[in-house]
Amino acid sequence: MKLSEVAAFVPTTEVPLSFSTEERPVILTVRGLNMTDLMMVVHDMGPVVASAFEDAVKMSQGGQLTHDRMKSLLLDLPRKSPELIARIIAAATDDGTPEADQDGTVLGPDARMAVLVRAAAKLPAADQMALLIAVGQESLRSEAQLKKLGAFLVDKGPLLLGTLARAGSNNTGSVAAARTAPTSRRGTGASARR
Repeated sequence: MKLSEVAAFVPTTEVPLSFSTEERPVILTVRGLNMTDLMMVVHDMGPVVASAFEDAVKMSQGGQLTHDRMKSLLLDLPRKSPELIARIIAAATDDGTPEADQDGTVLGPDARMAVLVRAAAKLPAADQMALLIAVGQESLRSEAQLKKLGAFLVDKGPLLLGTLARAGSNNTGSVAAARTAPTSRRGTGASARR
């Protein structure tokens, strides 16, 4: 099988939103985060990600990183940064499909992501949490994957924490900083617009 064919098999989950009705169902499809998504979030939100990552490293060192504990880490993110949740949801719903602005100009990947982040930030809190949990479950689908992550965090966690701290030192971790940050994330657009 070719790598281009594998993309069709990326697992997703459909999450019905709280304002769905029988007449008008509103369902978002999310996938697990990939390395590009994670690096984008780290680049834009380094200090906040470092704080959450530090909690995961501590759990891993104690051998306590389970799906339930990971879920509790995810549910703690709103306290650390509501914007981080919007960025994670935006990344997990971005399928790379070009979008156009009101004038019909195709948005570049950074502008498209900014639109998705703003939309995710406007969702009701209960929907944001349901989406965040679904993204977490799609990102780590089994206990075996979680155990591998835990071992990785124990082994490489301190090194990665230093990298995360440096990644966030050049920006404020805000939407404004992300809009002015260097580009070249995923997707292709006919024209880049910021």
